[in-house]
Amino acid sequence: MSFLKLLVTDVVNNPQNKRKGRGITRLDDICARPPSMGKIKIMLNEYGQPIGDNSRRFSSFIGCQVRNIISVACVDWRLVDAEKKYEVWTLIKVMY
Repeated sequence: MSFLKLLVTDVVNNPQNKRKGRGITRLDDICARPPSMGKIKIMLNEYGQPIGDNSRRFSSFIGCQVRNIISVACVDWRLVDAEKKYEVWTLIKVMY
């Protein structure tokens, strides 16, 4: 075998070169907090929209909670069962 053929074979068959990918967003720094630590404060504008330092983390947290409870195959939020929506809402109120 030639040197070039060995080099190409090593690159193709070597599992160390495989990229891992991004993975799921878990937000362990928020979700793993014990309830005794207290809630994270967010500020709201006059329209009830989150603003300030924690607003981006808040929206990411909501997205993570929704993905954990409600299937991503759901095409319309209005079709989600009210009990599932309430479950997401209670989880969010615990942290924020």
